[in-house]
Amino acid sequence: MDAESWTGDKNHKHVLGQTREVILPDGRHVIMLELYRHAVNLEDERPAEVDVIGPLLGEMPVQCDVEGCNFVGIWRLGHDAMREMLARRAKRNDAARIHEAKLADLSQRDL
Repeated sequence: MDAESWTGDKNHKHVLGQTREVILPDGRHVIMLELYRHAVNLEDERPAEVDVIGPLLGEMPVQCDVEGCNFVGIWRLGHDAMREMLARRAKRNDAARIHEAKLADLSQRDL
């Protein structure tokens, strides 16, 4: 999937970022939002240059900063992607605890 403009709502005309499909290590596909530092007004004769802040995870309000626009869109990461992220974090924490236990066991043997 190529990147697609994200406006937050079909009636809002300013682009707040772009969505991209990301393939997780287990092969599942999720959609990620790459948030722009400033919204892009496509109606401008020469739209502003795009600067991507980074990806958004979870649920977050995104406010349009085009002058005179008070729109706030909500980006929501899908439940599957959130579960995957939490599972990876738990796996890393488990691996760290196992490593620490092995180190403690080795240090006890040296005594």
